[in-house]
Amino acid sequence: MLSDGAPVDDSTLHENGDRYLDGHLRRVIGEIEQAGDIRLAAIGIGHPVEQYYKEGLTISSPEELESTLVQLINRLLHPSA
Repeated sequence: MLSDGAPVDDSTLHENGDRYLDGHLRRVIGEIEQAGDIRLAAIGIGHPVEQYYKEGLTISSPEELESTLVQLINRLLHPSA
């Protein structure tokens, strides 16, 4: 997952409240992680994705993406390293 911000959709938020999309994202992530057959990871570009994803990293600019992605993949493939 690459993200430049929190889940936002003005129409959905207007109809369902400010916490709706945040709660939905957290529920879906939890369901996927509990199933255990998919590992989720995220890189946030200027947004702290660690609040949502156990395997999350935040970078400040797109220029950092390449090296961070390699580090994240290495961490996922070699969790004890």
